Amino acid sequence: MPTLRKPMLHSTIVLAALSLTACSATGQNSTPSSHSSVLGTTTFAATTTPEPGESTTTDETATQEPAGSQDAPESTTPIPHVELKKTATVGTQLTDPWGIATLPDDTFLVTEKKTVAIAHVTADKTTQLTGAGITELTNFVGELGAESTDEAGLYGIVASPQFEQDSALYVFASSGKSSTVFRLTLNGTTLENPTAIIEGLPAGAGHNGGALGFDNDGYLYISTGDAGQPHLAGDLDSYAGKILRIRADGTLPTTNPLTASAIWSAGHQNVTAFTWTDNNTMLAVEPGNTMADELNLITSGANYGWPDLEGTGGANAYYTDPILEWEISGNRLDPSSIVATDNSIYIASYANQNIHRYEITDTGLGENQTLLTGTYGRLGSLATTPTGKLAALTAYTSNRTAHTAPTPSELQPQDTQEEKALAKKQKNADRIHIFEITF
Repeated sequence: MPTLRKPMLHSTIVLAALSLTACSATGQNSTPSSHSSVLGTTTFAATTTPEPGESTTTDETATQEPAGSQDAPESTTPIPHVELKKTATVGTQLTDPWGIATLPDDTFLVTEKKTVAIAHVTADKTTQLTGAGITELTNFVGELGAESTDEAGLYGIVASPQFEQDSALYVFASSGKSSTVFRLTLNGTTLENPTAIIEGLPAGAGHNGGALGFDNDGYLYISTGDAGQPHLAGDLDSYAGKILRIRADGTLPTTNPLTASAIWSAGHQNVTAFTWTDNNTMLAVEPGNTMADELNLITSGANYGWPDLEGTGGANAYYTDPILEWEISGNRLDPSSIVATDNSIYIASYANQNIHRYEITDTGLGENQTLLTGTYGRLGSLATTPTGKLAALTAYTSNRTAHTAPTPSELQPQDTQEEKALAKKQKNADRIHIFEITF
């Protein structure tokens, strides 16, 4: 188990943002424009006026006191524990699965990273999508040969908030040299009308980000890693090491913290996933480098410190501290995904092969409940279904080098009992397990 520092909320505004019921988780091409080159303060946001119909919760949090100024009290009320009762296993023909999206009809779309494929997964079959969209994605990623890095391929996928009207999907693709977010239309099992809505994103031999998600106001967020160049994470002339925010058509919101820029927050090494609560509070998980894995509350114009620091301690440098961190000391957490549903957040651990649940209480985050430890092997992306269930994408063949090295059980000679346990994990991998959450 990782060493868990107590859940700490680093300002009163963070406490207020979290103390609500949670739920699961917009056409010109945008390129960085010239700004001051490096962030050295908590926020770089300019004063903006909300767009029509836009919630103001997230923007307001960005103007508060620097993070780290005040710790909230820990919750003293034991949380009601939950059970994850498996109701189905689907998608048994997946290869190298990475991202998962839930459709309104309770089916799934899964990106297969290295095979540059997208599978439609229903209760009884897995169908590979075809059409101009797949051809465009394949042409962009290119032949994954000697000149490619192991970071090339397909990453995150998300359905449009108006999917039942527009049938639109968004996919993050990387060639290993650059990354692009494509908008496509799903017509049966065919992907049509591929359009690059933001392109030229930094990519490299490591840390390509790839998370996608829509907030409650319909803005599309994109994570980019530092592309193996940590100094770019705080550079406002680069989209590396950032969380970006655009409209669904690729244009820039007027309420972004910088004029003519998609940058929403900076100072990230490699955000792997994010989610939103009912009041549009954005939470993101990020594996650390040598010090700490992080859970961050994401606000407009905030700098989260990379590469200057990992974990807490940013208040003295006017960086924004994580609200929760796990020290890297051998058996790390290595968070791969996060979703919010009911009153809780669920964080998948790629390295420890479990899910960490934290209830959102009146005083912030409650105690940790660890679920599914070792049962299903490595846990990748999480999603919630329209019926309130939790879907976990397991990964054995997936080459998630951006997250972690092989586990000790995969490196050491196995005795008979260990071989059986490992075989069971492999059998459960590369598919979707669906769980009913019961209290």
